Amino acid sequence: MSHVQQLFNGGESAGTFLLNFNNNRAFELFGREYLKCYANLSAKGKMSKPLPTGPLSYTVDFAMDCGCNSVLFDFNLAYKKTFGNQAQAPLWRESDYEAEIVLCQLVREAPANRLSNHDQFAEAEAFFNDINLPDTVRAVGNDPYADKDGLVEFIVANELLDDPAVTAKLAEQKAYLIAITSVVTAYINRYAEAYGEQYKTDADLWARALSKIPLMGPSKIDQQSYSRHIKGLSIATDFINFIMDVVVSQGTTALASFNKFLQKQGDAIRFGVENNKDFYKTITVGVTVEVFKVGNELVYVPKIKQYRVNFDRQNSKFTSACASAEFVDIHFNYLYAANVFDYEALKDPEIKRDFDNFIQKQRKAQIEEADTFFNDDFPPLEPKLIARSKATV
Repeated sequence: MSHVQQLFNGGESAGTFLLNFNNNRAFELFGREYLKCYANLSAKGKMSKPLPTGPLSYTVDFAMDCGCNSVLFDFNLAYKKTFGNQAQAPLWRESDYEAEIVLCQLVREAPANRLSNHDQFAEAEAFFNDINLPDTVRAVGNDPYADKDGLVEFIVANELLDDPAVTAKLAEQKAYLIAITSVVTAYINRYAEAYGEQYKTDADLWARALSKIPLMGPSKIDQQSYSRHIKGLSIATDFINFIMDVVVSQGTTALASFNKFLQKQGDAIRFGVENNKDFYKTITVGVTVEVFKVGNELVYVPKIKQYRVNFDRQNSKFTSACASAEFVDIHFNYLYAANVFDYEALKDPEIKRDFDNFIQKQRKAQIEEADTFFNDDFPPLEPKLIARSKATV
């Protein structure tokens, strides 16, 4: 079932979007297929304001196709930004574009070719302990993650919520994700030491290494674009919203810290562009745990995301504007992939023991000591625990 909707508002705003429910496709995660699931919902299109052009014009291209996530929530943000609260005359029935998030419905057991837990751990041990890679990596410069060849930054961000039980669970999952990222980063560093520094920012290598972690779901690398016309002071807010998939509250200490972090990373990007023939590769590893309410149940989705951006002199201009009240244009293409960690599997004591042992034995990069590492929790403007229980376009 799919629908195309044209939206207009007094000649000032316009939007075109396609909302598609892939009813004939079963979503697969961790070897299980789910038939009734928001993974089978996709939305893509463009919104612009005003038309045709103007000093405050902007165009937002969006394409969202993700599992049990926030497609409708994100779409609403773009819709409200463009059209405010002004209702559009619906071209289709309300039932076509209103939906409540429902628990995924399991339709069959894992296929026979899915690796058993024992085999997952054995495969991971062999992969991360590759004897062809050096045991140690030479120290080059003050920060191994920001040099003339490329930038690797780590952004760890969760919602700051009032519920102590939820907060404790988020903290535990975040600790697991940081440990996983440290193991993967150590492997990337060793691989780059053996085969060339260019592999530090190789999206395929990051995706492959992340997928080798036991209990980690697979990922697919997609090319997407990021386009904004916003005040420089809003860049930090927009970026953290983009990575966390949550609209965060303004004026918080976490947001102020993130703004300073972005300014420092902007300096590194400009330096890299100037000293690397106007071409600079970056990898941003985003660590976050999504939590939302489905009926009376809380659903946690721990994710490690990666964004690979190639900067040049043109698309890096905005990096000097984070403290500016002037409007700036931002546009760059990026490669994106996300891996979901099967945290629920750790409820099995044997699996948890094996996973903890695996993490403990592996080499780990000291990413938390890097200048390119950021970790904080952000108060949401509207917690997902409320916002995601029902979504209406």
